[in-house]
Amino acid sequence: MTEPSSTSVSRRGLTITATTARIVVAVVGVVYLVLGIVGFFTGEGMGPDASRTVWIVGISTLLNVVHTAVGVVGVVGVVTARSAATAKAYGWGLFFGFLGLTAYSVFGTLLDRLGDLANVQAGNVFLYAATALIGLGMSLVRFREDREGERTR
Repeated sequence: MTEPSSTSVSRRGLTITATTARIVVAVVGVVYLVLGIVGFFTGEGMGPDASRTVWIVGISTLLNVVHTAVGVVGVVGVVTARSAATAKAYGWGLFFGFLGLTAYSVFGTLLDRLGDLANVQAGNVFLYAATALIGLGMSLVRFREDREGERTR
């Protein structure tokens, strides 16, 4: 007997369970929470400074606050979510917020570094673009109820 899949593809598009959506939101939340907290311990300040990075992502006080807030909202959303609508709302927030951060990061890395108050690097561009795409995906997929026996909140 095969175990039911948490995702399926039909003519109507990709469908995922609420549990799968919660896992994706949790992963995004934890990544940004860790990035924000580590950023606070690694360096603080504003303006371009190539030495202030966590892995390949540029950090600043402003970005640390944003990263931590996105992480907290994601983790709290997973714990308190009662429906798939919460994951969709978080997805739309990720998409629009990180689409804006992606645009700022592209301009900040390619143009005059003196106007880069947030200390974005090329790694920020890729991280923010990937996060925006994950958010868009979370917003556009169809959700189905978890099967009986699976835990839902």
